[in-house]
Amino acid sequence: MKTITILKGGAGVGKGTRVCHLIEYLKSQGYEFQTAKLDGKQVGFYSPQEKLFILGKIVTSPKTHLKSLSGIDAIVDKFDDVQDIIQRVEFPVEHFILEGGPVTSSFRFRPKFLKENLGAGSVFAVYYDYEGDEQLFRDRLAQRSGDKATCIPQTLYKAMKGYQGDHANSWKESGEDESCHITMNSATDEPHMFVEYYLNNVLCLEADPVKIEAWCKQNSFKREVGKPDPLSTTNDLW
Repeated sequence: MKTITILKGGAGVGKGTRVCHLIEYLKSQGYEFQTAKLDGKQVGFYSPQEKLFILGKIVTSPKTHLKSLSGIDAIVDKFDDVQDIIQRVEFPVEHFILEGGPVTSSFRFRPKFLKENLGAGSVFAVYYDYEGDEQLFRDRLAQRSGDKATCIPQTLYKAMKGYQGDHANSWKESGEDESCHITMNSATDEPHMFVEYYLNNVLCLEADPVKIEAWCKQNSFKREVGKPDPLSTTNDLW
């Protein structure tokens, strides 16, 4: 039965960055990725070796021209659209990754509901909290959006606590199953931690943690304030 991994958290906490690291690390190990379309529109990226399907696409800011991996928020408006893609995808898929912001805060994106309605054998919910400096958070969003930091609504920073509540409710619904609920701090947990977790606990590849950490640090896609766009250096998949 298929697995579904969902990354939740507020805007700018680094969910897409973690997925970029995963894709690029797998590519460095010889795995192929191709863009996946449905009804003529891109809906994700697909790796045939692991039968891995990642919903989302690369978007470029019209103001800043910075590239970002935007997950399901960029291609759908509601759960029914995600369900339609998963059910109609034309590739043989064993593993799905869903990454998104507001749309994922619904109860429909919790393990209990996904198992009951999408036939998932295993669901892994990875929640990204942000406990870093609020001003740095606003600066990061400002760089991405092209707006001034003073124009970034304070509510965006506060809204992340709503995801925290959703994750707690999801944990309770599953009978407090810690094996499928993972909390990470985007300000302190480096990208290699998600890559290692996914490769070894979801794909069961027995990948070397030391090798993963070294690669992720040498090939960082973390966008820092005032520095060049890291995705601009990747190859034609982006």
